[in-house]
Amino acid sequence: MSDKPKFRVMKNGYDRFEVDSTIEFYEKEIRDLKMKLEICAIKLEQSTLIMDELRARYVNVRSILNNKDLMAENVSKQALKEANEIIKSAQENADIIIREALAISSLILTDLSRLSGSVVDMKDDVKERINELYQYIEDFKLPELPNIKWLEEVENRMH
Repeated sequence: MSDKPKFRVMKNGYDRFEVDSTIEFYEKEIRDLKMKLEICAIKLEQSTLIMDELRARYVNVRSILNNKDLMAENVSKQALKEANEIIKSAQENADIIIREALAISSLILTDLSRLSGSVVDMKDDVKERINELYQYIEDFKLPELPNIKWLEEVENRMH
């Protein structure tokens, strides 16, 4: 088709059979090209439909990803907010516990101080009583016991 056909020249013009053969060839080629063009048009239409479907799916997937990103960001913000609230609450609770512990420690130290004074007084009192008891024991005189030999003699006589 790139070259122009050259026909044999005859008495009244070109060779009719050659011209008819060339026309048939071109008609067949035109039919083939039209068929290929229709196939290409169908494929183009199918490709366009597929591309439109893929574009819609892409938009949908992109939208889902954006929503997921937004939700992840919101969850992250919410988690950070809750974590900060928990930390703040824990710090406040720790402060309360420490204040209560200090108050209890102060009461315990006060009680220990009182007890220490009482213990010193009690110690002195007990020491004094022990000394009195010791003196009483020292002063205690046992009566004189009879001589054991004398008892044995008395027993022997009785028998």
